[in-house]
Amino acid sequence: MRRAVMSLCLAMLMPLAACGDDDSSGSDASSDDSPAPVTAADLAGRTFVSTTVTGFELIDGTAIRISFEEDHLSASAGCNTVGGAYTVENGLLSVSEPSATLMACDPKLMTQDDQLIGFLTDDPSITVSGDVLTLTGADVTVEMRQDSGEDGAPLVGTSWTLDSIVDGDTAASVPSGVEPPTLEISDAGEAVVFTGCNRGGASVEVSDASLTFGPLRLTRMACGDAATGVEASVTSVIDGKVDYSINGDVLTVSKDAQALEYREG
Repeated sequence: MRRAVMSLCLAMLMPLAACGDDDSSGSDASSDDSPAPVTAADLAGRTFVSTTVTGFELIDGTAIRISFEEDHLSASAGCNTVGGAYTVENGLLSVSEPSATLMACDPKLMTQDDQLIGFLTDDPSITVSGDVLTLTGADVTVEMRQDSGEDGAPLVGTSWTLDSIVDGDTAASVPSGVEPPTLEISDAGEAVVFTGCNRGGASVEVSDASLTFGPLRLTRMACGDAATGVEASVTSVIDGKVDYSINGDVLTVSKDAQALEYREG
């Protein structure tokens, strides 16, 4: 009789033990739902624009914009463009040896540039969920949303003015005293080019992500050293097939390790 009672008790306890095992496995499964670490591959080719910034107040009418390539990023907050190599490890974004263009802006905007550089070089933590990127530093949190590019200026018919010249990891603004170069592409497939020194044009074929320029025809004015240097940078990029992208009011034309960043207007 006692054996029968013990067997009955064991039979009643076994389902409870099984339930306990199910709960445990469910807990382990839920732990696997934690987001995967962000990698550079998750960011390459994407541009994000700030939607919420806490820790410092952005000047009215400005936003933080960050564009990621495979191992290089560029960022702006209303005045100069900051560029540098980056890595993502252990959930942290690290930017090394950033360089910035040297445009003279309102002092408040330049202070905001300094705040952005300080934030990016302080190894903020980084998470990505869908099209939302969040950077969190010691005192500042920036929430950003991916820029779809749908609201960007049209490539054709827009007058683009050169803002910065990128060579590898170095970005420089147009030197003081040099008239900024311009670029305009017409519906007829012609590019009107001012290099900062000479004027001219070329035929151009437009595709979704590239431009193919024909031979560039320019006047032959003699210019100062600074303008001649800018012209050399422009003509080394606007030559044959180049890549391009538009983010908001910024057109980037790139070839190999060199790039020209134009702004609308």
